[in-house]
Amino acid sequence: MVRTLFATLICLTVFVHPAEAARKLALVIGNNDYKEVPKLDKAVADSKAIAAALAGLGFEVSAALDADRRTLNLALSKLYASIEPGDTVLVQYSGHGVQIESDNYLLPVDVPAIRDGNTELLKSESLRLFTVMETVTQKGAGSSIFIIDACRDNPFATGGKRAVGGTRGMANVATTKGMFIMFSAGVGQTALDRLSENDGEATSVYTRVLLKRLANPGVKLRDLAASIRDDVEMLGKSVGHTQRPAYYDDLPENFSLAPEAANSEQQQQQAVYVPPKIISETPPPTRDPTEEARQAWEAVKDQTSPAPFEMVAKRYGGTLYGDLAAARAQELRDNAARVAKEKARQALNDQEPEPPPVIRKKTNPPVAQQESSGNLRWGVIVGSFPKAQASKARSRLKAARSQGFDAQLIDTGNYGRLTPGLYVVVIAADSRGSALSLAVDVQNYFGDAYA
Repeated sequence: MVRTLFATLICLTVFVHPAEAARKLALVIGNNDYKEVPKLDKAVADSKAIAAALAGLGFEVSAALDADRRTLNLALSKLYASIEPGDTVLVQYSGHGVQIESDNYLLPVDVPAIRDGNTELLKSESLRLFTVMETVTQKGAGSSIFIIDACRDNPFATGGKRAVGGTRGMANVATTKGMFIMFSAGVGQTALDRLSENDGEATSVYTRVLLKRLANPGVKLRDLAASIRDDVEMLGKSVGHTQRPAYYDDLPENFSLAPEAANSEQQQQQAVYVPPKIISETPPPTRDPTEEARQAWEAVKDQTSPAPFEMVAKRYGGTLYGDLAAARAQELRDNAARVAKEKARQALNDQEPEPPPVIRKKTNPPVAQQESSGNLRWGVIVGSFPKAQASKARSRLKAARSQGFDAQLIDTGNYGRLTPGLYVVVIAADSRGSALSLAVDVQNYFGDAYA
């Protein structure tokens, strides 16, 4: 059953001078209340404070706080639908983020805890920053600004081979024309929430500096970002921390968030600002559990470990895809049990001396130490060895059998798909799919195995 989450929505209404042709739209996102990864303290407060500041600069602001994946997608869809050509669009995010393969992903509060290195599941359950940037541009925004405060420690980092994403911080990004991106820290750096245990500020270090700079609304955005970078870096150094906020600029040099303030103070005074109305515990939108279950199934269906399937079965029990996931998890567990049993049997057999391999001439069929499994059209090759290394080939064969695999030693003289004059250790499979699945298990023991 999908955990029901409540999202707090802030609706901010701004009336601007009718002569202003293009509108200024903003969406702020702040996530503290994570369910399966470490919670945060100041992300929601950061986004609320920035929302109020942007409204004072003439932006029409909406916000999603402690939002799950569906709520985030709904908030973004509403933003995309409201963009008209030439509009200025600003998206601010404060919460957990992670870099995967040099790509940045923002995490909703219902993101699952990934412990088995399943990056594809994490991608499907997260918000890809590049997709948001690209969509805003495609909708015709004249200028787009992204303020991303996700530069914290990776909540999935384990220090082992199965960890997901980079250890900390966000990856570098590329801008397109009309785009400006601000990160709370540089590549590979983390952002400070507070300067010390006695720091009682409600907002993070980066946000408090940003808010002070926004008090001068007519300043050029490039100058604003540069001054924030210098101030935050200085504050970080004061407590022995390296944090130099990065920004990526492809906007005109004189662009500012409130150009009317720079051009005419009188025009700024004519704007009427209505304070934000906070609506607590807004009921979540109607969801389609079957569609969510299908998407989760598509993300894990090719995995060979039972863990992802168990996660889908637990979350979407009672749906077709939840039942499929449960059945697949059981099948994989049964297969693992059979392999373990076979390992024990092979361990007893291997106590007897291994007979030497039979070497056939080129014209003879392949020679196997066990019964042949058909024509070996499909198989997993554990290793290949020159004829001069016959003992090494036999040793690898013995090791494969000791792990419970139906391994065979084959003379490549009559096995056309391999170079003649070699010994190879082959583990037979009855289909291409079985070979691919089996290769994953074999690689746990032999790094050079391939299907």
